[in-house]
Amino acid sequence: MGEEANDFEVELAVEMVQPAEEKTERHGQLLFLSNLDQVVLYPIETVYFYPAPVGGTATPDISDLSARLRRALAILLVPYDFMAGRLRLNHSVFRLELLCNNAGVLFGSATADANLADLGDVTLPNPAFTRLVLQVHHVACLAELPLTTVQVTRFKCGGFTIGFSSNHVLLDGVGAGEFLSSYASLVRGETISLWPKADRTMLKARCPPLVEFDHHEYVWLPGERFSEQADPLCSYTEMDALAAATSQGHALMDYAYKAFHVQRKVLAQLKKEGSGPAESNGQQRACTAFEALAAHLWQCKTKASSMEASKFSTFLFAVDIRRIMQPPLPFGFAGNAVLSACARAEVEELLNSPLSYAVKKVQEARAQVNDSYVRSAIDCLEMNKGLPLTSSGYYVSAWTKVLQHQNLDFGWGPPIHVTPVVSALVDFVLFVSDGSSSDGLFVLVAMPPAHLTKFQEVFLQVGPNGSFFPYV
Repeated sequence: MGEEANDFEVELAVEMVQPAEEKTERHGQLLFLSNLDQVVLYPIETVYFYPAPVGGTATPDISDLSARLRRALAILLVPYDFMAGRLRLNHSVFRLELLCNNAGVLFGSATADANLADLGDVTLPNPAFTRLVLQVHHVACLAELPLTTVQVTRFKCGGFTIGFSSNHVLLDGVGAGEFLSSYASLVRGETISLWPKADRTMLKARCPPLVEFDHHEYVWLPGERFSEQADPLCSYTEMDALAAATSQGHALMDYAYKAFHVQRKVLAQLKKEGSGPAESNGQQRACTAFEALAAHLWQCKTKASSMEASKFSTFLFAVDIRRIMQPPLPFGFAGNAVLSACARAEVEELLNSPLSYAVKKVQEARAQVNDSYVRSAIDCLEMNKGLPLTSSGYYVSAWTKVLQHQNLDFGWGPPIHVTPVVSALVDFVLFVSDGSSSDGLFVLVAMPPAHLTKFQEVFLQVGPNGSFFPYV
């Protein structure tokens, strides 16, 4: 990450944007938040980079650009009124609730004293990019915390960025992609692409709860329940600390960050190694690029962390449950429809086995996530009203298809890149598109510096042509 990426400042004006219609569908109502929503109380921040148009078409100045984005946002918040709501804590049932009060989305209009080219390599996550995403500070209470922010920043070259932040309690990655796709459609003067279905009651816990599986994806903090720790008057800073606790208490400054560019030929090699020998029926077990790469990362990270041989290493990854549930969740479901699949293996066996062994563990974990398993996980969260932590190991989420660039054209062409902003969530690995093809991707990792150095040694081998090949 070059130093030039940090040498820019923005001049920012901020306002609150409410839905264009006062009486929206859920105005004044409390929106039920499922147990899958309750455990993800932290913001997800992304930045979308748009270059200056070519061929004589110019982007409007910042005031016109902001006006178009602000006007479209107000219209979009009519069907997405819950995005303009506020969280509150129901002490009687120890649950967070979402009050759809149309309090608004925080909108920022900014100008930067730099060109987009001055930012350096925008494919890498960079703490400086927080200047491109509207930050919320010094909120006195939970009821005053905006859950969604939008910031448009115009650069001297005519390019611009859109910074989007949404608390994960509102939407998962698929839902956020659908929201932004509809936002882009409205700015272009078209209709919204999909009407959201915000009802989450189909993901309620059973009565009485029934836990039928071991759920190693959750570990519980000792002491008070999460709902009692999250006092309604806690500050946003305290909530940030609470979110950081979900990462096992690691401080952001203690971690180093790196992006690995994985090319198509590397993925092909990993898939070949991950397929393994033929099964008893004579058929070779196939694997996907995600399974092969994730399994390889799991082995490398376990080796880099120097875990005891007798311990268990855990690998968690996001599974979309929309089509898994019976009946399936409705098309356009707007909420958290993601569950953490959990692969576990004894460290010694994991490190002394071929990649195909780790791939098989990943596949078995994915196959376990069916309707019964999801219901069991929801009921487990119902019975354990604590703060869940990801287990020892790491968590992978694939963003390669969630935010398709072609759906994010606001009228001046698609973004040249989409990147998450470095957050306090560590041991969390993202797979994001490299923007050049459907086959290449970036692997974004955050680890203690010593672990990262060792991880890179086992993850990469530099070939004669400068490209890397995985260590197997």
